[in-house]
Amino acid sequence: LNFLQILLPDLFNMKKKFPIFQVILLLMVYGSPTLLISQEKRAVDAYVDYFSLPRESLYLHTNKTTYVIGESEEIWFTAYAYDRKSHLSSKVTSNIHLGLYDAKGNQLDKKLFLAKDGIASGNIALDTTLTTGDYYLKIHTQWMKNFKEDDSFIQKIRVINPEDFKPNQSTKVNSIEYDVQFLPEGGHLLYGVKNNVGIKALDDTGKGTSITGSIVNSKNEEIAEIKTNFLGLGRFSFTPKKDEVYSAKITFLNNDKEVVQELPKPKTEGIIIRLNNLRKNQVLIDVATNAATFSKLQGREYKLVIHQNGNTKSIPVTLNNSTERISIDKQLLFKGVNTITLFDGRTPLLERMFFNEALVNHYQLNIDSQVSSKDSIIYALKSNLKDSISLTASISVLPHDTKSYNPKHSIISAFYLKSHVRGFIENPRYYFEKQDRKRQYALDLLLLTQGWSRYEWSDIFTSPPQMNYDFENGIMISGGINTGLKEGMRLLLLPTENNSSRFIDFDKNGRFRIPNFFPMKDEKLRFSLVSKKGRTQPPKLGLSSALRWETDRINTSPFHEFKSYYSDKNIIPQNFLNKNEVLDEIVLSSRLDPVFKKKGPKFKGSIIKITDSLVKQTRTVRDILADEKFFIIYDSTASMSVIAKEKIAKGAPRPVVFYVDQIPVMNMHHFLTTSTATYEDVYIDYSHNRVNALINGQYQLLSHAIIVNLFSRISLFKDQDLNRGVTSRYFTLQHGFEPKKEFYTPRYLNYDMEAFKDYGVIHWEPSLKFAKDENSELTTINSGLNEVNFYIEGIASDGSIFSQVIQWTKNSQK
Repeated sequence: LNFLQILLPDLFNMKKKFPIFQVILLLMVYGSPTLLISQEKRAVDAYVDYFSLPRESLYLHTNKTTYVIGESEEIWFTAYAYDRKSHLSSKVTSNIHLGLYDAKGNQLDKKLFLAKDGIASGNIALDTTLTTGDYYLKIHTQWMKNFKEDDSFIQKIRVINPEDFKPNQSTKVNSIEYDVQFLPEGGHLLYGVKNNVGIKALDDTGKGTSITGSIVNSKNEEIAEIKTNFLGLGRFSFTPKKDEVYSAKITFLNNDKEVVQELPKPKTEGIIIRLNNLRKNQVLIDVATNAATFSKLQGREYKLVIHQNGNTKSIPVTLNNSTERISIDKQLLFKGVNTITLFDGRTPLLERMFFNEALVNHYQLNIDSQVSSKDSIIYALKSNLKDSISLTASISVLPHDTKSYNPKHSIISAFYLKSHVRGFIENPRYYFEKQDRKRQYALDLLLLTQGWSRYEWSDIFTSPPQMNYDFENGIMISGGINTGLKEGMRLLLLPTENNSSRFIDFDKNGRFRIPNFFPMKDEKLRFSLVSKKGRTQPPKLGLSSALRWETDRINTSPFHEFKSYYSDKNIIPQNFLNKNEVLDEIVLSSRLDPVFKKKGPKFKGSIIKITDSLVKQTRTVRDILADEKFFIIYDSTASMSVIAKEKIAKGAPRPVVFYVDQIPVMNMHHFLTTSTATYEDVYIDYSHNRVNALINGQYQLLSHAIIVNLFSRISLFKDQDLNRGVTSRYFTLQHGFEPKKEFYTPRYLNYDMEAFKDYGVIHWEPSLKFAKDENSELTTINSGLNEVNFYIEGIASDGSIFSQVIQWTKNSQK
């Protein structure tokens, strides 16, 4: 009975009105030891079931967090997906949804990006009509909709429009001048035993603030000193006595304000938990009680469950002494945040989170060397990776004094910390910027003051997630053939950028579906009807996609800052950029018959129009290029390669890459051997210094390559006989994944300007590969600055999460 009074006081107090309930409860708890065991099993099983569906975390690494309208008007990013149970990249989802939202959380735009092996990169344009203010980027997957907990990732950004700039007016909306919380470890204080207490001190902006002071009793005798770090976090220990009242005398260091605040009242009976996570190899856990409780619960068995994302380890704890100490080897626990819950049967009594650093690999990069020229710098970056481990990283290169890079999270805090805590975390990146005891202690203070984890045990016991949404892999395309079908006909879909050729099954009415298809937005799909005898004809089709945008809103309140980081220096000179030097982007129209911007402003080369006479003289595209005297074509057993002769290469052969309708292609052999009549014209462009080529399924930058761009036929020949040779037809699909663009650095008027040092961009590298003992090269503009910062986020093939800032100084590295 006393045990129930301690642990279930609300239920116990019902005995006066419902005495039969008390009897039933006593029988349930004390009647059978096996019942307690089954309750404990059900608690662990319920937890495992709650996490039986895989959980993904996302992280968005943007090249900056402050963007200037008129600079490049593009947000460049890399998105990472992470499987929290396996601690590896999440490779099951290919569809990453990215939305742009205004300061009130209203959706402004949404796009779809293609992830491969858990990584997606791309860009999103900023409308030139956006006004100066705060905006938000949110990434999510459809799979995340299966869970009550929101695992989407939101990145706050700042947009500055020099045309409408007004100084930022900060207003305080909270009349409370301070908030100091005292948070006992495990959840409550207990008389007659040593208690650890966390401190969380906030100012009127909701940010942590430093305090000092002391804990005093009713006689004003000092019991313990208190102090917080710059994030407002601290801790102290004391042993409260029964019938005594304790208060905190607090001094706020930012304004010397002094206040007195009473501590929470301790319980007379109960159990507490104390944890020591500062040892290198072990974590120490004390389960303790006072004399009054121990006399009633001696010999009582509990279960200490350490858990993370559905993985569990259970330790039986019997109260043979008032304090039971458990020492656990950290190598036996989980990487990252571990949650300890003390159970009595099915009832969770206490909870505490801690971070297990022992299993975290700390990979590092360094700049091994650099080679400078007038216009560019080539950096050689080297890693300390282990054998067979590779690393993929995104890198933003900015001036050392930049004010444009201030993300809330790093990839480490997003994957290791965000998914476990329920409360607001100020500056989560701080805890992982260095690996030292100061940061480890600060992280332990954070988890101590967070209390219970973000997962509600009531949900775990009663509301496990249901799989209402599948992992998204591509788009479902539906269509119908609107032409006379004959027996034995087959529908052929020719290769696209992300899809190989395939035959499409259709029913007797010509209706068909293409699941798991990966089209690029506005990509032209090429179909042919193949007869029983192998002859082809262009089909008449109708196409639609199952991709439908859902308009949503986000809650922006956790991101509000009343004292803006950006309020002091938002004025951007009107002549910040050399706008005449900014490159024009290539735009694809989404009309039925696309009109391409075929020739850029710097185009140099040849334009070959496919006329009636040319079709009669040449059979394939290869024949056309062979007639061009500066091309040589080599055939091999497996593939075909093309290089430019010395005449046009000016002394050395140059590689040639092929595009179809401005989309890079890998299978040159297929396009070179297609009928000349398939295309309307051929552009041979040798003006590019760097070309994005598709090689072995991966995009690679080639230097001084020549582009051969084949444009599909959208008009008929004058000679009607030639039209019979057009054996396929193109159809434009307006919905799809966003096409990739190559990053280019905006042309600034002057790299010495303060505005460039504050908000300028040097380089963005979305996906750079690293391997052990191998240098990876990174080429940037030569800004002439003496100091440059490399902001690097990435993930290794063994699941290790990587975040680093390299401060490069001219003629030396550090």
